[in-house]
Amino acid sequence: TNYCRFYNLEKEIRYLTKKENLRDTNIYLTEDFPPKILQIRRNLKDELKKARDEGKFAVIKYDKLIIIDKKMNSKKRELSESPEKGKRGNSERLPLDKKNKITDMKRQNSIENFLSGEAPLTQP
Repeated sequence: TNYCRFYNLEKEIRYLTKKENLRDTNIYLTEDFPPKILQIRRNLKDELKKARDEGKFAVIKYDKLIIIDKKMNSKKRELSESPEKGKRGNSERLPLDKKNKITDMKRQNSIENFLSGEAPLTQP
């Protein structure tokens, strides 16, 4: 049995979060608790197993059992409903004649007109 003491909390947390990588080896990492806390944790393990069998999320934190129902809300926002197709009438739409608009712009903003000094290249 080897013991390792971390004087830096950041390193301790880093190693304890990576302890799952040692799952199929002979090496394991655990936190060291006082005997009183270890006894409390042993007593809470039965309740922990029972809560998990019921489908709840349960964790032991230091000397307390935390149980949360699994009905966790995702942090995604709910989809909004799109407006109905018939809500906006055809009378609200403005008639656009894009073909004529584009050809008029081409006539006004041609390079030949710019070089001859008749029209600027910017839109009117």
